[in-house]
Amino acid sequence: MFEAIRAWFDRNVPAQSQDDKLPLAACALLVEVMRIDGEVSEAERRTVLEAMAQTFALPGEQLEELLALAEREVAEAVDQYQFTRLINERFTPEEKARLVEMLWRVAFADGRLDKHEEYVIRKLTELLHLPHRVFIQAKLHAASE
Repeated sequence: MFEAIRAWFDRNVPAQSQDDKLPLAACALLVEVMRIDGEVSEAERRTVLEAMAQTFALPGEQLEELLALAEREVAEAVDQYQFTRLINERFTPEEKARLVEMLWRVAFADGRLDKHEEYVIRKLTELLHLPHRVFIQAKLHAASE
């Protein structure tokens, strides 16, 4: 698994920022929401790819590879701390709030909100050290779109 991560970064991340694993960490959180209800819809996958494209300005081929890698990482992860730790170190509170809104967009993408999706977003919001009002505001904003 480590070799797959290293190979993706070797191909897609400039040498001076090789250790920057933010795209993978953010994508892993989105994937966590996407798969938590046991069903992965095409609308959810598309929403994850769009969120990553907007946030990190990666081309389509790299996005697909990143999504596949994030799916493997999430499947093997024991918890989300490894992903949220990096985001907490590098994202501003505003960037983290936008990420929470993206999590909600993924949850709403298939047209229904599962209780497991809401639970995992609440948990991730707490792990990102954001107040409950951010959780609610992001939910309302994503639901209105």
